Amino acid sequence: MRLPHEPPGDGPNVGSLERKEEGSDLQISNCIVCNKVFQHESQEARRCPECEAENERALRRVKDIILENPGLTVQDLSNMTGLPYRQIMEWIQEGRIIR
Repeated sequence: MRLPHEPPGDGPNVGSLERKEEGSDLQISNCIVCNKVFQHESQEARRCPECEAENERALRRVKDIILENPGLTVQDLSNMTGLPYRQIMEWIQEGRIIR
């Protein structure tokens, strides 16, 4: 039996984390930072939009510090920004920061 607010069809697909909407694949994931559930189309999405924006701001801050203080080590950057060493190394490995 279908409830009045449910769309017609075979019923909810409770176990699915993916649904198609006009040719696009929408996926649902938990943010690796805040654990919030969010929808996205990209396979690479790991952070919710809010945490991704904060990640980009932190990356910009690190890049600005590097420009102002050439020769810093990753540990120096971590100490100056309070960011985890591994986060800065991840950006280097992704090619977002050039050593």
